Amino acid sequence: MGVALDVHPAEAMLMCVQVAAGHVAYATQQVSMVPEDEGFVDTVMGTQLHPWARVQAEAMDRLVRFSKMAVECGAEQNLVQFAERQGAELARVLTAVFNEMHLTDEQRAALPMLIHKHLLAMESTTSKTLGLEGDRSATD
Repeated sequence: MGVALDVHPAEAMLMCVQVAAGHVAYATQQVSMVPEDEGFVDTVMGTQLHPWARVQAEAMDRLVRFSKMAVECGAEQNLVQFAERQGAELARVLTAVFNEMHLTDEQRAALPMLIHKHLLAMESTTSKTLGLEGDRSATD
């Protein structure tokens, strides 16, 4: 049913938190549309919460559980460290490439602006792909 993805474990944990949050939001929206007098339903097992209210409660439990696991394992910090290592490696590769190209002073002077421009474009694309636009953690 699914395909294997090349994903860092911390990224996978945060993805689970995000998906669970989406489930909570959807279930909450559904609960808000249930008329107040239908919040409980009679079943063969007695009076029960409306099915959407049960789905909402289960989704909230999962979100809390995944969030707790993400905090306990330091998922966000692990991702930061992973990104820092990747960034340092990329800088080493680019420096080596630029050194081998024997760039003029003018070309070298243009590099920071060009790299910045393309990194911003990449960040924007990555954020959209991961659904992180407006993510508050980026400013924390």
